[in-house]
Amino acid sequence: MSTPALLLRDVARLVLLLRAERAEADLRRAALRTAVRTARHVSLDLAVDGRTLRVNGVAHLGATAEEQALVTTLREARIARLTVRAGAGVRDVAHLAGLLAHAEGATGTALVRELDARRLWSVRLVAAPDGVTADPELSPALAGALVLVRGAVAHGGPASAPELDAAAALLAEDVAPEIHAAAGAVLRREGDAGARALIARLAAAESIAARRRCFDALLDIGAGVAELVDALQHPQWYVVRNVAELLGALEAREAEVPLALLLAHPDVRVREAAAVALDRLATPVARDALRGVLSDESTTVRRLSVRAIAAPGGAPGRAAAARLIAAFDREADPDVRLEAVAALGRVGTFDAVQRLLRLAGAREAHQGAAVRVAALHALAQARGAAADATLRALIDDREPAVRETARRLLATLAA
Repeated sequence: MSTPALLLRDVARLVLLLRAERAEADLRRAALRTAVRTARHVSLDLAVDGRTLRVNGVAHLGATAEEQALVTTLREARIARLTVRAGAGVRDVAHLAGLLAHAEGATGTALVRELDARRLWSVRLVAAPDGVTADPELSPALAGALVLVRGAVAHGGPASAPELDAAAALLAEDVAPEIHAAAGAVLRREGDAGARALIARLAAAESIAARRRCFDALLDIGAGVAELVDALQHPQWYVVRNVAELLGALEAREAEVPLALLLAHPDVRVREAAAVALDRLATPVARDALRGVLSDESTTVRRLSVRAIAAPGGAPGRAAAARLIAAFDREADPDVRLEAVAALGRVGTFDAVQRLLRLAGAREAHQGAAVRVAALHALAQARGAAADATLRALIDDREPAVRETARRLLATLAA
């Protein structure tokens, strides 16, 4: 079962492997896939405050050596919080881990800016207070906005349109925590009207950092789904992309049809965001829409399409297995191929298991260690204890990653 602590362990191990110069590429790829698999249904909020380490708000005791190394990196860079949202994809996790693996000498502020510049919305770093460059001297426009927000807080009644716009403007900027809290409180109190003000500010934002702040604020206030669905018609692609990701993060099932329509959007970045959101929703409509985009140019869309083929409610097992095998054989992208292998394990039919047995074997060494490791995981899922003989035959395999995986799975199945 995936837990925040397990995701912490997987991310820490990935960072360590990326930092180690002699680590094999297949081991790194396998570690990345493991972390993404764990993040599929669980989020991680790692807070570092002095000697206290909290995972999703709970004190984390007995950290492993790999976790201690990650925490040391965060402390040296003065990073106070690391967040991986549930459903984070390969690109987000890989960039986050790569950034932390080579963070030596970097400041928390620099790392935060670098992560924002890469447009990664499912992972986040927060610098420690003295590493943030918030300017205590507000511009005249923001000072005026602050006056309006304080007035809205003081009178406690319905906020006016100028007060809502002022609160959204402050949340889009790098302001002091107390100002951010006051502006957020005003928008949260006004519900859908507050969400509309933030969406308008998101559309007008000129910098990536401002868009990211609006995105996070919309998550924090619990934006109204109807307003977000309306924003999917916005002419600017990045607004549609950000709103689609937000609807997925909110698991807004009522948005399944509008999100499905976005799979035909001309901008690949929007299609990717829609696919990730539909994967998070996991409704019959969402999965059916994803099954129809297996030929998309985007590897992210194809990977999620492969995952949907193996999900409940699709074609019968044998037909699903045939489609997955065909997808694996023609696919050039390694991440999509690995997803197809994992999906075969979830289908679990005779044809699927036979193909997995071949992929796991030494004769398929040309496929690479990552494929063989994924096949072992898939066999363990499909056959359970019945995979024992296959795993035992590989505990002395010439490939280190295969040996390690076979031994670990045997121990897990025996527990």
